[in-house]
Amino acid sequence: MANHKISSPNTLIRGLTHLQATASCLMSRYTHHSCPHLASAIVHHLHLLSEHPLVQNDSESRKAYLHLLEYWQRRTGRNWHSHESLLSVGVKSRRH
Repeated sequence: MANHKISSPNTLIRGLTHLQATASCLMSRYTHHSCPHLASAIVHHLHLLSEHPLVQNDSESRKAYLHLLEYWQRRTGRNWHSHESLLSVGVKSRRH
């Protein structure tokens, strides 16, 4: 049987804060130097944010991160979520 470590609330909050800061920093860097590597890192961090346990329990935050994730996926062509997972939280695809 797998050993699953349960994270404390403080650890979860620190992890979420770190992911948010990293994603923000990457997006800021992208505005000054747009490259595929940075865009892919942004998609990866937005995916991690959308799957974070504290975000999973907050439907508005999850929707916001999934909207951002969808936007950056379109920019990179890199998909982390299936269409069903977007619909499961009530997020509709936006086509521009």
